[in-house]
Amino acid sequence: MATPCYRMKEKARVMLVDHNKEFDTEMVELLKSCEYKVMMVGDASTAMTMLSKGKEKVDVMIINVHSPDQLSFRLLSQAVALAIVSLLVCDEHNELLAKKALKDGAYLFLKRPLDEGIVKYLWQFVYREKHQKEKAKEGSEIGNTNVGDEEQAGEKNLPNTMERSNNIHGAENDVISNEKYKLRRKRDRKSIKETNEGESQSSANKVVRQRVCTKWTVDLHAKFVEAVHQLDEGRCYPKNILEVMNMPSLTRMQVASHLQVNY
Repeated sequence: MATPCYRMKEKARVMLVDHNKEFDTEMVELLKSCEYKVMMVGDASTAMTMLSKGKEKVDVMIINVHSPDQLSFRLLSQAVALAIVSLLVCDEHNELLAKKALKDGAYLFLKRPLDEGIVKYLWQFVYREKHQKEKAKEGSEIGNTNVGDEEQAGEKNLPNTMERSNNIHGAENDVISNEKYKLRRKRDRKSIKETNEGESQSSANKVVRQRVCTKWTVDLHAKFVEAVHQLDEGRCYPKNILEVMNMPSLTRMQVASHLQVNY
């Protein structure tokens, strides 16, 4: 009976994006020896088209940083937005390229040829990515539950507010000279007015609440990653990310939870 490790390997699909035929042959043999399913693509633009169409299931991408069309980093950005584990490879050690690759979301920047000890454990990156997706989904569901509880608590407190307002009006003649009471009466009147106005919009509010995001889809995660990349490190807070994404169905709590899981 296969162990969980080998079952994960058999499911992992690796796309090799490289124009070097000699390296491709060696890598395909190495990947297949580790029980991975392998697809070969000659350049970054072709790989980007395949990802955009969504016909191929890809868990890991190994990308030659020196693609003939010079689109390797654009391909990396697309793969990261789709939560694909991505490795960039190069013929020489290059610290600047390595830092850029890691900053843009690559898991590793490696010199060719790749070591078998690294390749055979690629499935662990895939497993971690899937585990983080599950945690993000659970966090989103918990956030939605908390929002629903707060709304129910507000509805339960509404009769109490009305009752306090009635008691205040009944005692008005006895405490007319009390300035603190006057201030409190003014605030309660404002609260009652806002409550009455809110009742006329209750149907619309319920519709809005139904739009609260319950699942981080691939497209929604891509918008999230794009927003994070647009912001500087000093401004990368949930509120700023939410403004850049411009998604009314999201809450700051959900964005904060997603940010904590992915960064």
